[in-house]
Amino acid sequence: MKRRKPYIIIAAIIVLSTMWAIFYPPLFVQFLEDKTFDFRFLIRGARPVGEHIVIVAIDEPSLARIGRWPWPRKEMAKLVHAIAAAKPSTIGIDILFSEPENDPQHTVVQSILNQYRQQHPDDPFVHYLQQISNASSGDQQLARAIQQAGNVILPFALDVVSQNHPTNAFSIPENIFFYPFMVVKETPFERPTLATGALLPIEPLEESAWSLGSAYTQYD
Repeated sequence: MKRRKPYIIIAAIIVLSTMWAIFYPPLFVQFLEDKTFDFRFLIRGARPVGEHIVIVAIDEPSLARIGRWPWPRKEMAKLVHAIAAAKPSTIGIDILFSEPENDPQHTVVQSILNQYRQQHPDDPFVHYLQQISNASSGDQQLARAIQQAGNVILPFALDVVSQNHPTNAFSIPENIFFYPFMVVKETPFERPTLATGALLPIEPLEESAWSLGSAYTQYD
C-alpha cells in the first residue's frame, strides 16, 4: 500500500489539473483556441449540409425581384406564410423588428380614424374604421402571420456596454427574463459581457411570437 500512495497522489494531481484546465483554461490555451479555430476548420474540410435546417436568405436576386431593403412588413408576412406552408418545426427570423413600420398609407388611415373617433366616440362606424386600419397595417399583417404559424422565434438584442460601465438591470424589460438565454459567470480570467438594456420586437409581434431568442454576437 505504501508503494501505491505516490502513484495515487500523482494520478489525483493529474485528474484535478486536467479538470481545472477544462473548466478554467489558462489564457494561453484560450489564445491558441481562438487563433487556430479557423485553421482547424480548413483542415477538416467541407462537410455535406444537413437537411434538417433550411436557410431562407435575403440575397441579391431577392432584392432585385421584390425591391430594396428594408422590405414592407406585408412582404415579410407573405414570406412567413410561405415558409409556414412547408410545415417546419420551428421558424427563426434573424431580423430585429424593434420599431413600428413607417407606412404612409397606414398613417393616413390611422389619422382619419383618430379624428373620427374624437368627433364620434360612440359611433359603430369607428369599429369599421379600426378594422380597415388593422388590415392596412403591415405590422398587424406580420403579427397575424406569425401567430398563425405558431412556431416563430423572433430576436431581441442586448445593449452591450464596456466593462467599466455600471449595469442598470432596471432598464432591462422584465419580460425578457421569460425567454431562455445563456447566463455567463465571471471567472478569474474573463468577465461576462454586461448589458444595460434590450431591444425587443414591437408589442404586436412579441405577443404573436412563440418565443424570443438573443441575437447578440460577440466577435473575438
